[in-house]
Amino acid sequence: MTQTGTFDIVAKDGIATVQVGTTTLSLAQVQALGTTSISIDTPAGLLVLNGYTGTDAAGTISYSYTLQDPLAHGGDGTSVSEDFAVTVTDEDGDIDTSTLSVRIVDDTPQA
Repeated sequence: MTQTGTFDIVAKDGIATVQVGTTTLSLAQVQALGTTSISIDTPAGLLVLNGYTGTDAAGTISYSYTLQDPLAHGGDGTSVSEDFAVTVTDEDGDIDTSTLSVRIVDDTPQA
């Protein structure tokens, strides 16, 4: 099952790099995501960065996430998240970090 989403990035002094998980992209790579997607493979799923709308200082990255293997579910038994650290570095070295959390929900059988 594949789901899609977006997340916003901002670097008022201009985007130098964007790191998602352990994958670092230059501004040129971010701007080319619509034609050259970037895949981030994890033990649980595949995150594909596949679009960018914006400028050299701010914009929105589009992605898809495909669950590849089952994950152990905690507390409520129905959902778990796979988290990706997102770090944006601007042209003068300032850094801002956030988290992209992909929520994975199990289907629950019903009688």
